[in-house]
Amino acid sequence: MADKGLDVLDKYDFEVKQTSRGRGVMLINTDKGPKLLKEYTGSGKYIEWIAGILEAVNHSGKLAVDAYVPNKEGEYISTSADGARYVVKEWYDCRDCDVKNFGDIILSVRALAILHNELERCEKGDVKCRIKTIGDEMKRHNSEILRVKKYLAKRNNRSDFEILAAGWCDSFYVEGQKAIEELERLRPELGASKGICHGSYNYHNICFGFHLPVVINFEKMHYDYLMCDLYGIMRKLMEKYDWDIKLAYRFMTEYDKIRPLNENDLNLLGIMFSFPEKFWKLMNAYNNSRKTWIPVKNLEKLRRVIEQNDRRLEFISTIH
Repeated sequence: MADKGLDVLDKYDFEVKQTSRGRGVMLINTDKGPKLLKEYTGSGKYIEWIAGILEAVNHSGKLAVDAYVPNKEGEYISTSADGARYVVKEWYDCRDCDVKNFGDIILSVRALAILHNELERCEKGDVKCRIKTIGDEMKRHNSEILRVKKYLAKRNNRSDFEILAAGWCDSFYVEGQKAIEELERLRPELGASKGICHGSYNYHNICFGFHLPVVINFEKMHYDYLMCDLYGIMRKLMEKYDWDIKLAYRFMTEYDKIRPLNENDLNLLGIMFSFPEKFWKLMNAYNNSRKTWIPVKNLEKLRRVIEQNDRRLEFISTIH
């Protein structure tokens, strides 16, 4: 990022003391606490509404979030001399979530339940963010698995990755179809909780070390079933912990202590886990890559997905 965008800081009501580079951002030490400067690529359509929600969550005293900071004119998006658009966010002295630290991963799930409560409490007026439907996403993703299967069937001189993927596309496609059919069958009476979701809640977006849990990166915030967020953090952690069923139920219990789960929430969570998302992600990455060279790491990931699948299915059977 170098020094790009630093000229926009003159538009804000704080004094810059020091700047340093972060991962795709600029960290700023100011007389009003640490801030973060980040290039903004969104449409800006909902940013004022989102900014108000995040500011209210910050004021709750239960969580800290990287809320947007308005400039001197009260705007959340500032344009630099070169025409690029930037936002400034609140920042904190915190550390990344350590997935090997049991305390951190439990707190990450508890923090999500707190976040959902606060987002619900702070929501004002009509929902002014994207509304997503998980059924449509499942159908699109399963179609992509089928597309890869058909492509691999015609491909000659297949790599080890392609041979392995071709042998498993049918099995995972059937799993995906079953998840889609179950979702459609339950939809008329589906009473799972809906509300504003973080949209990308995983261990990369929760930090600790500040006096409150810090939740960041709300760029994908949308309106959906709240279980989408719980599924997101649980799936990634379950993959790390080899689909440990006891740990999965500990996660659900910790969430339930703060925000009670109803039977419909659990049914939906089970359906979401039934869809082979990790396999789809690998097939999607393959489909969008150059086929002349496939990283060895992708083959290792595919082998791990296949090796873990029986334990994933065993966990799913305990929810239904």
